[in-house]
Amino acid sequence: MISTFTVATLVVKQEWLRAGGIMLAFLLGWVIIAVVGKKVFKKLVARTNSQLDDIILSALHGLAQWAIIIAGAYFAFREVTAAEPETTIWTIIGKGFTIAWVGLAIASAIRIFNAYSQWKIEQTLETHADVLRDVATRVNFFRKLLIAVVAIIGGLYILSIAGIDTSPIVAGGAVGGIVIGIALQDTLSNVFAGFFLNIDRPVKIGDFIRLDSGQEGFVEEVGWRYTKIRLYANNLVIIPNNKLSQSTITNFNLPSGPLSVYMTCGVSYDSDLEHVEEVAIRVARQVLETEPGGDTQWDPVVRFKEFGDSSINFTTVLRALDVDSQYRIQHQFVKQLHRAFNEEGIEIPFPIRTVIMKNGDQEAEVRKP
Repeated sequence: MISTFTVATLVVKQEWLRAGGIMLAFLLGWVIIAVVGKKVFKKLVARTNSQLDDIILSALHGLAQWAIIIAGAYFAFREVTAAEPETTIWTIIGKGFTIAWVGLAIASAIRIFNAYSQWKIEQTLETHADVLRDVATRVNFFRKLLIAVVAIIGGLYILSIAGIDTSPIVAGGAVGGIVIGIALQDTLSNVFAGFFLNIDRPVKIGDFIRLDSGQEGFVEEVGWRYTKIRLYANNLVIIPNNKLSQSTITNFNLPSGPLSVYMTCGVSYDSDLEHVEEVAIRVARQVLETEPGGDTQWDPVVRFKEFGDSSINFTTVLRALDVDSQYRIQHQFVKQLHRAFNEEGIEIPFPIRTVIMKNGDQEAEVRKP
C-alpha cells in the first residue's frame, strides 16, 4: 500500500524530478565555471593587448557563479510551477527571483565601474605618471557618482517589483529635496560647483594657479565640497567650490608648454639704448642656457616701453619650461643683469627729486614792479 502510494506520488510529481535535474545540471555548470572556466577565460583574454578585459573578468567571475545558481533555481522553479496552481507563495518566490536578477545586475554594474576605474588609473600610471593624482581623483569622483545613481535607480526598481508604490517615495523625495536644498543651499552649491569643476576642468591637480586674491599655489585636491591649494609656504588654502567657480583664476599650466617671464628694468636718460638692449639680450641668453628650466629655443626680446620719471623703462622677455623654473630664471637674471650693467657702465637710476627753494625777500624783490 505504501509502495503504491509512493509510486503514484512520484508519477504525479514528475515536475519535481525534472526541476531537481535542472538544478543539478546548473550546479554542475557552477562547478565547471568555478574550477575550469576561470583558467579558460584567462587564456582567452590573455591574447588581447588590453588589460581591461582581464580586470573585468576578475571582477565578474564571482558574480557569474551566482548567476548560474540563480538561473538554475529560476528554471527549476518554472518547471515546478508549470503544473501547480498559482498561489501567493509562488508569486512571492517569483518576485524574489526578479529582485535577485536586478540585484545581480546592480552588483555587476558597480563591479564594472570599479574595474574600469582601476584599469584607468593603472593606464595613467604607465603612460602619464605625472598626472596620476589628477586622473585618480576625477575617476574616483565619477565612479562614486555613477554608483550612487545606479544604486538609487536599482533600489526604486526593486521596491516597485516588490509591489511597493514608489510614487509617494519619489514625490516625498522631491518635496524633501526642496526642503533639504533650502536648508543645505551652500553645501549643495559647493557639490554642484565641484561637479562642474571636474567636468570643465579649468584647474586640475598639480596646476599652479593664482587666485583673484593674489594667492598662488598648486592644486592639491578638487573634492565634492572644497578645493585645496598648497602655497609655497607649504600651507593649505581650502576654498569652497562655489567660491572658486566664481573667482577669476590664472592657470599657469594652461595652455600647456613654456611660459613667458617678463622682467622690467630702467636705465638713465644718458644711456646708449642700443648698448643697453645688446647687454640685456646677451645676459638673458646666458641665463636661459645655464639655468635648469630655461627654454634654450627661445630668443630673448627687449622692448623699451616708456619714459619714466627717472629712467627709460624696458621689459626683457624670457621663457621658462615650467612654473617652478620661472622664479629661478628671474633670480639669476636680476643678479647677472646688475653685474653686467655695472661692468658696462650702464646706470640703473633711482628716483631723484630736485627741490628749488626761493628766498622770500628775493622773491618779493622779483615781484616788485
